[in-house]
Amino acid sequence: MYGQTTNYGIPAGANTADAKAFVEYMLTDGYVENLASATEGRIPVRPGPEAGSTEYLDAWAALPFGNDQTQEVSIAQVYGPELVDRMAAGAEEFTRWGWGTGDAELAGIVFSQTILATEAEPLFEGADPAEVAASMAAAVEAAQQDLG
Repeated sequence: MYGQTTNYGIPAGANTADAKAFVEYMLTDGYVENLASATEGRIPVRPGPEAGSTEYLDAWAALPFGNDQTQEVSIAQVYGPELVDRMAAGAEEFTRWGWGTGDAELAGIVFSQTILATEAEPLFEGADPAEVAASMAAAVEAAQQDLG
C-alpha cells in the first residue's frame, strides 16, 4: 500500500522554541483539526496520543464527510466501522514511495511537483490509460534527467 505522510522539520536558524511548540501542537491537540481539513483524504497514522489508545481514530471517524456541512454524515456512517478500522490498520502499514531507497529524491520531486497528478488529469476526460501511463513515465524520466 502506498501512502504519503505529513512531516514536519525545523530548519537550522529557525525560532526553534516556537517551531517545536507548533510541531507538538500539530501532533497532539491540533492533530484531529488537521485531519478535519480534508476528512476523506486524510487518515490518522497515529490512532491516539499513547500506545494502545484510539482517541484520534475515534475522533476522525466522527468527523463530517465531504464539503456539505448540512449533511453532517460522518466517516463512520459513510464507510462503516469495519472499514474505518481497516483503513486505520492500513495507514499504519504503508510505506512511502521511494523512502529509504536510492530513488527517494526523485520520489520527493515527483510528489512535490505533482507530476503524477498533473499527468493523470487526461484520464478524467476519457484519455487512453496506456497513453497516460506512458506520459507519466516520460514525465518522471524527465524529472530524473533533471536530477543528473
